[in-house]
Parts: sequence; C-alpha cells; structure tokens
Amino acid sequence: MKIRLLRASQASLAISLIALTLVYLLDAFSLRLQHQPSWCIDHYGIPSRFNYLLPGRAERVAAGITDFWGWFPPGMSCTFTDAVTKESETVAPAADRSYIVVVLVALIMISAVGVLFGRRKR
Repeated sequence: MKIRLLRASQASLAISLIALTLVYLLDAFSLRLQHQPSWCIDHYGIPSRFNYLLPGRAERVAAGITDFWGWFPPGMSCTFTDAVTKESETVAPAADRSYIVVVLVALIMISAVGVLFGRRKR
C-alpha cells in the first residue's frame, strides 16, 4: 500500500509539473520574439479607457506599456499607461487560466506531501 501511494504521488507530481511548465512555455512561445509594446497592442489593442486618444497620439500609451509577464493568472498581462495623464489600465488573460494553474499547484503540493510521507520510514 505504501509503495502504491509513493508511486502514485510521484506520477502525479511529475504530470502536474509537466502540465504547469507547458502552460507557461506556451505563453513564452506565443510571443514569437516580438517587442513587448508591439505584442501588447497586437494582442489586446488599446484599452477602451484610452479611446479618446487620436490615432496619432497612441504612442503616449504605447510608450508606457509595462508588466509583461503575469504569474497568476499565467500569460502576459499588459499595463497600459497614458504618458501624459498617468492614467493606467491592466489587461490580463481570462480567469479560467488562473484556475488551471491553482489546481496544478495544489496537485503539486499534495503530491509532494504524498512523496514525503511515502518515503518516510515507520
């Protein structure tokens, strides 16, 4: 029984780590080596809060894009800041991706506890 628990915990830990790594690697590869402001504008556009800017003044916002990588939720989050008014808005991926990461992290933690207790001598 103890060996089954250990093997199941090890398998679950490995699968969870691989899945979590894939989620973040897919985000990294989706960039296709684009420059950060270009990626944010191409992916999210200019947020509706900045619709008042004329097309020629969009560089006020493009110059202020920061916060390229968001860990929870996974994926690139972009903070758009108007260089003149200092007004900002953060745009991030859908929340369901963060639920996937939370579940995977919980599985990793539970599996790690199973591995620790499975290896412990009694």
